[in-house]
Amino acid sequence: MLQPGQSYPPITLTVSVPQTAGYGSQDSTAGLHLTNAVSVTGGDSPAPSASIASETPVAGLPALTADNAVASAFRQGDSADRYQITVLNQGGGPTNGSSSSPIAATITGLPTGVSIQSLYGSGWTCNQAAITSPVTEPANTCYRSDVLAGENGQEPPITVVASVANNAPASGNETVQVSGGGDAAAPASVAAATTIAQAADLNMAAAHAGSFAQGDSADTYTLTVSNVKGPNSTVGGPSLGLVSVAAGLP
Repeated sequence: MLQPGQSYPPITLTVSVPQTAGYGSQDSTAGLHLTNAVSVTGGDSPAPSASIASETPVAGLPALTADNAVASAFRQGDSADRYQITVLNQGGGPTNGSSSSPIAATITGLPTGVSIQSLYGSGWTCNQAAITSPVTEPANTCYRSDVLAGENGQEPPITVVASVANNAPASGNETVQVSGGGDAAAPASVAAATTIAQAADLNMAAAHAGSFAQGDSADTYTLTVSNVKGPNSTVGGPSLGLVSVAAGLP
């Protein structure tokens, strides 16, 4: 029996906090928080009693991802086409600024026939070959150790310069994987769908009508330029710009 003015011994409630907890509501200005509500019934009380605790701050965690985009037109035979990668922190807290586990963006996939020529970005350290010092990173990786704010903070973009083989197919995906900075979740993998314009494949045929005789002044050759299906045999692209024909005479 609980007499007026008395209280029961306190109840301790132990909880787990999911990584996505604590984003509050749109009308809240308290930042990341949780709010505990409790109600009491029974004891011959005529109505339930409800109580809402003060807001409990929640320390947010980083959650890295990337905006991965094709930044130029891709065409068979090109030598310097581009992707642009922007690393984002969509979590509720900043990255940890660790130099031993830096924010890292690694190109893990490329369309068939596309090869990386260089990659760079302001404040990023980039390597095309795998490294083991000062940190261990795979090939085609850019990394940095600054603190990236949460709630959609973003790093300066990374530019990937790529060449395209003469026989590259018409489409494929470039993929980047983002990790580090204290993000405990599995690395985020983001793809950029890439359309590769097919190059023209120009052929020329030469023919003549009748016989040529010594002393003739108006004999003719017929030169025919055609655009065949191209190096992939099933698809081809239009010619671009000026087409020149050079003929060698006997």
